[in-house]
Amino acid sequence: MGGEFFRLPSGSHLEPVLEGAHAMALVGYSDVFRSQQGFVGGYIVKNSWWDGLPPGPGWKQARGSHSVAFFMQQVSPADEAAVCPNAHSPQSWYPCGSVRACRSNKTAAFARAANQPLHLTCLDASPFLRGLCRKGEPLFLRSIAPFGGGLATACFLRDRLGGSDGGDEGKAVVNRRRVEEQTGGGGESGDGGDGGDGGGSGDGGEGSYGGEGSYGGERGGEAGGGRRHSHDSAGFCSPPVPIGDLALVVAPVEAERLPNDPELCGHYFFPFELAEGSHARLFTARLFTARLFTAR
Repeated sequence: MGGEFFRLPSGSHLEPVLEGAHAMALVGYSDVFRSQQGFVGGYIVKNSWWDGLPPGPGWKQARGSHSVAFFMQQVSPADEAAVCPNAHSPQSWYPCGSVRACRSNKTAAFARAANQPLHLTCLDASPFLRGLCRKGEPLFLRSIAPFGGGLATACFLRDRLGGSDGGDEGKAVVNRRRVEEQTGGGGESGDGGDGGDGGGSGDGGEGSYGGEGSYGGERGGEAGGGRRHSHDSAGFCSPPVPIGDLALVVAPVEAERLPNDPELCGHYFFPFELAEGSHARLFTARLFTARLFTAR
């Protein structure tokens, strides 16, 4: 979703298989850019792939890209978000620690200033992750946490007052263990109150994650194996998945699907190490396939 090609580690994953070819225009290179997978240095290429949701049902992932200036490290991530917001990437969504904070005008102003979507909706369109949420229900991003092995878990808040979601009160929270780990017993940081984007606090205040009306369990409510919920929402966490898979499960609402600038975006980063490895294995640096490399 970030316009970066990468290869999963050898040994723990299947070796690449040559299937076909795809042409991209080489427009530059960087010796110092570090990708999210840890590759340093690579080619900057102009790609013809789409940005955002796939154009048809035959495709199973959303995609994103960047500008040449971003890979050359000539602009900050904040400035890049103004031209290539990659609104469908979960890493671009604005997190908030409680439904009260998510609904505040202050949080909405921060999200707009950062060009990050705040209000999300359930798509439930992923072939790999069905039934995590109800299609069309309003959501907020609570947090994204790395799990290991290139996987991550994402926790969401249901905005029950943001749409009709009746009849779901008896539904169990998906992946309750991850909800408890990431939202129970006091948060990581932030004030957890009105207008904050932190992960909640441990002071037990209203809207926090350790006290009354919190994810840690309401006073007088179910303290053990019952459903964890806040005073006005139910939360759920995804199982460990590649973070890009979440883009077909949850998406920004239509009004916050900021488009990428087609004149400046559409560029990808192809690490030197991948090009050299493909040349050594396949005897040509011009043949790249969807199975050989993956782009985020």
